[in-house]
Amino acid sequence: MRRVSIVTAVVFVITFSLAVIVNAGENKIGAGCQAVLLEGVGVEDILQGGSVRGWVDDICWEGNIYRNSYDEDDGSEGDLWMLTGKAMFATKLNEKSRFYLGVELGFGELDVDNGVDEDYDVLTLGPLFGAEYSLQGLPELGFHWEIGYKLTNFNNDDDFDISGIQIALGVHYYF
Repeated sequence: MRRVSIVTAVVFVITFSLAVIVNAGENKIGAGCQAVLLEGVGVEDILQGGSVRGWVDDICWEGNIYRNSYDEDDGSEGDLWMLTGKAMFATKLNEKSRFYLGVELGFGELDVDNGVDEDYDVLTLGPLFGAEYSLQGLPELGFHWEIGYKLTNFNNDDDFDISGIQIALGVHYYF
């Protein structure tokens, strides 16, 4: 029940944001992909997913959905899915680039099968900064990088956390 209400809230926020952007004239919305470079969490080295990003002047929102599976040499395997949202503010605007600061919040689930099935609820939160660039002659493509400090909690009987710096790369096609 809790997940249904969270998903409903996320869908409402995205729908409302899309309506604002469509009516905003010069502002833009894009769809693309996002990759997060991971280190030592048991999942593959790169977490990949689909992404929707929208700019209204110097304010940006982004929604991402990630899904990944892994299969280790020791026979353990698992699946991870994450749904994250970002709010960002561009502190520096140039003709072909933006530098921004923001915050990311996400939730998901990690299912691990290592002889004993384990399920973890995942919650992540953290600040970030990054930049987005568009190339001369291709203004509809936005390439971006981000660096953020993530606090990630895997909630189960043994509560454990992973905190650290993550790097993300992405590209969006703006309509």
